[in-house]
Amino acid sequence: MPTQSFSNAADELEYYKNLARKNEDELLETRAMLEDFQLSSRELEDELEKEIDSTERRYNEIRIRNEAMKQEVEDWKEKYHQAVKESNANINQLSRQLEVLKQQTAEFIKTRRELEQENDQLEKTERAATWSMQEITTKYDAAVERVAILENEVSTKASLSEEVQRLKDELRDANVELEIMKANQKSGLDRSNNSLSSYNGSTSSLAEGQSPRPSIGSNYEAMPSLRARLANNSALQRSASRLASSGSTAAKTAAGAATGPAPGHNPVQVVQDMVGRVKSLEARLVSCRSLVTPLLQPPPSYSTTPSTGRNSWQGSQISTSTTGSDSTRLGSSPATSPSSLLTSPKVSRRTSLLLQQHLQQHREQREQQKLREQQRVMAMAGSAIST
Repeated sequence: MPTQSFSNAADELEYYKNLARKNEDELLETRAMLEDFQLSSRELEDELEKEIDSTERRYNEIRIRNEAMKQEVEDWKEKYHQAVKESNANINQLSRQLEVLKQQTAEFIKTRRELEQENDQLEKTERAATWSMQEITTKYDAAVERVAILENEVSTKASLSEEVQRLKDELRDANVELEIMKANQKSGLDRSNNSLSSYNGSTSSLAEGQSPRPSIGSNYEAMPSLRARLANNSALQRSASRLASSGSTAAKTAAGAATGPAPGHNPVQVVQDMVGRVKSLEARLVSCRSLVTPLLQPPPSYSTTPSTGRNSWQGSQISTSTTGSDSTRLGSSPATSPSSLLTSPKVSRRTSLLLQQHLQQHREQREQQKLREQQRVMAMAGSAIST
């Protein structure tokens, strides 16, 4: 503090008094300020204490929440690591499965191509086998019909040969009878010149010699029966030829219906072609049954024989049996009736057995082929659906 110089003590005293009053005022002001400061500091301290308390409470709450959050974070970390491990394991497993599926897909594609090639080859083989089977079936049917016709012709020829032999025997017997009649007439004319009694005896012997003459009439009566049999045989041959022509026409029609368009590479079209083949096979089976069923029944010409021919043949047998010892010396025996050969059950039974065996084999082959076609259709449909 700077020193001042006073001229007298009063000035110095006045100065110090003023200074004391000034310091006292400052002291009062300072005390008032101190009291105000203390009061405000107390209030501030109370507020700070309250704030500290609230802050501590909040701190404790936040700390508790922080600990809970840390625990939750730890839990979530563990869950995250576990999820990462599981996801890595799943990714590895899925990648392995993807590789396996890729390999299986490649193998399936290769197998499908091989199966398509094998299927095409099998279809070609099946078409060739079907065509060859149709040809063999047609040839077999024609051969069976030809054999039946030839058997009928053989039986007819045998009956005709027996009829011719019988007519030859009858003609020979008639010639013998004619010679006897001529000899009797000549002896009767010689005896008529001697006496009336010898004339009467020659006349009676002439009458006895003329009594076998109805056998010649029976021969003439036998000729219409022969003509009737020949007409029946010709009608039988014509019916057999018509049956053979109708069978060949039906076989050609069935073969034409069996051939269809070659299947394409489209599975749906292949399935449609297979269904069409099955339907055509069923239609062919029905047509074959309708053609073969009438053949199992014997024709009317086989079972029916003209009664006039039989009666005439019986009359001729009676006449030949009454010709006497001359005809028996010649060794003429009664011929076998051709109608009995025609009505004999051997030919019709053998033909019907052959036709029944052929029909049974044909049915079995058709059923097996139908089952194979249905299985092939189902397999093609399944492959088409899977693709």
